[in-house]
Amino acid sequence: MVGGSLRIETKQSCRIAIFGGSFDPPHFGHVSIIAWLLSTNQADYVWMVPCWRHMFGKRLVPFKHRMAMCQKAASIFSRCSVLDVEKDLGGRSLMLRTIQALKSYPIYQNMEFSLVIGLDNWLVRDKWEGFDQIQQECRIIVVGKDDQPRLPDIRSTLVRNSIAAGESVINMVPDAVLAHIREYKFYGYQQ
Repeated sequence: MVGGSLRIETKQSCRIAIFGGSFDPPHFGHVSIIAWLLSTNQADYVWMVPCWRHMFGKRLVPFKHRMAMCQKAASIFSRCSVLDVEKDLGGRSLMLRTIQALKSYPIYQNMEFSLVIGLDNWLVRDKWEGFDQIQQECRIIVVGKDDQPRLPDIRSTLVRNSIAAGESVINMVPDAVLAHIREYKFYGYQQ
């Protein structure tokens, strides 16, 4: 059920940061969050989990391409994997269901899970289905608070809009991600 580029060492217990999102496309902001999580010992591993269908119904590039772009963005980290668990769950993506599914696997019983969310999502957590229960299931790591280092303020919307306008995004997305966007002409890519 859990596929993708899952890399994990077997040991008694480890801390997993679940980093969910639409990743449409993944960008340097996402890469910086992964680097921050791993370099500050917030987690032993980061699992990127692209959503199958956006919880608020937003149209997305096909899942297999967002998975591929996430794998390319995460490839520089030995302790980051990309999981396709939400594809297997199907339907509208709900993080509570995803966390419960991951925790149900016997192989993950000794894992300590955290959920990584941006400050923007933290501020609208009342719109999330089951957020109170998510907080009971795992620790919440909120990225973008004032007491944390400044991470690049890049949003996928900005990347998509810049590409559609014919502007360069080499300072926003990893080269391998941009190559994928270019190959498939996503977001109105014309160059």
